[in-house]
Amino acid sequence: PLTPPRVSGRGAGWVEVAVQLDEVSLTVLEGDVSVQDELVDSALTVDDSAADEDPYGVVLWPAAQAVARELVALTDGSGEPLLRSGSVLLELGAGTGLCSIAAASVGATALATDY
Repeated sequence: PLTPPRVSGRGAGWVEVAVQLDEVSLTVLEGDVSVQDELVDSALTVDDSAADEDPYGVVLWPAAQAVARELVALTDGSGEPLLRSGSVLLELGAGTGLCSIAAASVGATALATDY
């Protein structure tokens, strides 16, 4: 089971979240509740073709935590980690970039992209 993320700090419009991925500890920033609500309300009232605000990239999604944990735990057939120094990871739809941050934490080069 996943260890639930823990709020470790707050600021104007953001929350610092500590994430534990087995042996890897990471910290990401996400929008606070008021920012998340404002962006979702905006997305629901704006024509899709004119939307310039992403309401979903400011949230640390549980799926990102699960994928990040699996990424740092992946091994090849001989038990060696797949992500290590020299590895390259491209993350599409990165949101808060947790998977890229996790990959970088074990030595990989990561490129996080989002809308």
